[in-house]
Amino acid sequence: DERVTTLLRRPNRGVLGLMRRYLRANSGESHPIEPRLLRQLAIVSDHFGGRPMTVVSGFRPFRRGQHTAHSNHNVGHAIDFRIEGVRNRELWEYCRTLPHTGCGYYPRSVFVHMDVRGDSAV
Repeated sequence: DERVTTLLRRPNRGVLGLMRRYLRANSGESHPIEPRLLRQLAIVSDHFGGRPMTVVSGFRPFRRGQHTAHSNHNVGHAIDFRIEGVRNRELWEYCRTLPHTGCGYYPRSVFVHMDVRGDSAV
């Protein structure tokens, strides 16, 4: 929806609060979402014509024994998602072109990982 991507391009406090609730953990815990992540999502959405996007995972609180000791999910800087009608590899390839963005492609998964950071990474 074009209205949603417009809001994500310039997230104000209301939008940031809404996205904090929307991207909260399954436990109900939440964390502020990095505005740059929302802007990157808007860019990705625009690139793929505003197709429906499904969030698989947003914020995840730190848990002892988690796979990555310092996950960007723990601080509201990462999202796992998919876009309807877009192959994960195609989504990943596009995300890799975005500056200061980390991307993860997992061939047997139903999502692509994207995070914002100081330097670009794959």
